[in-house]
Amino acid sequence: MTVLVVKMNVFKHTEGVFKSPLSLFGSACSPVHPITPLAMSQESNSYRYAEFSAPVSRKKRKNAKSKVPLLTLLQNSRDDLKKDEWSTRTHFDALDKKSWKSTARVVCLGLGSPSNSPIPRAQLGFLLDMCDVLKIDFEQVTVYDPVFTEQDHCLLKGLEFRTPLSGEDLGVTADDPTIFFMPHCDIELYENVLRKNWTGERLSNLILVSNRLEDYVENNSVDKLESTAPAVLRIVPFLSSQSLPPSKIWPAAFNNTSVQYIPANPDWFSEIPLLPSESE
Repeated sequence: MTVLVVKMNVFKHTEGVFKSPLSLFGSACSPVHPITPLAMSQESNSYRYAEFSAPVSRKKRKNAKSKVPLLTLLQNSRDDLKKDEWSTRTHFDALDKKSWKSTARVVCLGLGSPSNSPIPRAQLGFLLDMCDVLKIDFEQVTVYDPVFTEQDHCLLKGLEFRTPLSGEDLGVTADDPTIFFMPHCDIELYENVLRKNWTGERLSNLILVSNRLEDYVENNSVDKLESTAPAVLRIVPFLSSQSLPPSKIWPAAFNNTSVQYIPANPDWFSEIPLLPSESE
């Protein structure tokens, strides 16, 4: 009899966790990875249960603070940026300098989990402001990070962002004008994006809103960069870079963030040394 009571509590607890993201938008939002309260373990051929919390008395339940919805926390971050007078039109001047014939799309990589940290929420708030100012449809925004939780996926889908389940369906080739929003990523990720776009036409279509790539070149030896990030090493001398000013409220979210792109020059690509794989 005791075992049956525990199982019922587990199921009730799991249902509460499963449904909590739906309250963010007031409409159905199916989590990307459905939560199964009871599942067969392939390794041990035994059942495993969802994480169980001891029942809380009604008195404590009444006194417990209600959890702030993630969408509200995101809006609070955007409001903070506006109060700081940081998120303004002047930050997007460099993006406007690109005389593109069509509206840009956005690929956001390495954002982090908005549900687990305030810094990704502030960066996501900046991304939303950027799309508003540049008149980029949210449906033209692809966001991917393997650390996203189900709550993150629900939030991003509610914003109508495109949220692929793997890194294989990102569309990182800049055949059309593309803004890569990549705050605080490792140099390896910048290297991969550049290699995917290593043609004159694609690199001309590309804008990075990211860590200042020149800092990587200044802080690493040429030999190391030649073996680990040759595309970063070769592109830096040709980049136009405009650093974003520091934010008083969110200093850790936007330190070292720059808007970087290749100025219009039809002959510039022929001047860049070949990548090692191309020279063999």
